[in-house]
Amino acid sequence: MLITGERLGVEEFLRRWEELPDLKLVELIEGVVHVAPPVTLEHAQIWGRMVWWMGSYGLATSGCECGSKATWLMLGSVPQPDVYLRISPACGGQRAVWRGRA
Repeated sequence: MLITGERLGVEEFLRRWEELPDLKLVELIEGVVHVAPPVTLEHAQIWGRMVWWMGSYGLATSGCECGSKATWLMLGSVPQPDVYLRISPACGGQRAVWRGRA
């Protein structure tokens, strides 16, 4: 079980998350668990605009990568942002994607 507000290390967080295959949207940010509530219509509409904006920027900007809902290990956290834009590893960016989930 993962509970919002619970404090865990990365290893314990990932172990518990693997035991909950139906739990999709959960993050560990600076040692604190965040279980996402159901998405509202307003959130979905804003997400759509952000995906379009960041996707357009990423396609037009050399060295940028953009995506959505990826989970990776970062500075002791396990974020799963709605949308992200980052510098590609080929251009000096770093990547530590966690592939434990489908």
